[in-house]
Amino acid sequence: MIVQTVQITCMTGNAESVQRALADVVDDAREHEPDTLDYMVLRCDEGEMVLFTTVECFSDEAAMKRHNESDAVARFFEVAETKLTAPPEVLVSLQVARK
Repeated sequence: MIVQTVQITCMTGNAESVQRALADVVDDAREHEPDTLDYMVLRCDEGEMVLFTTVECFSDEAAMKRHNESDAVARFFEVAETKLTAPPEVLVSLQVARK
């Protein structure tokens, strides 16, 4: 399984709209991406900053590519691009163990 994690940082005042945009991506993946096996969004509030971390699990590289090139991801960036304090940090890993 391929796991993509993405860290997304914004100011507290923008957090709700970024969170809604992320929820829309999750809803779209649930409905249209059978090879997206899991998609979790975490939120960490730290003072004036909010860090969102997505944990996205895909059956293979093709599924990850379809997701990353989806209209839902494009819509997220349209909403979030001016609200983020830095570009998202993306890390792609292979799952090697799990409980």
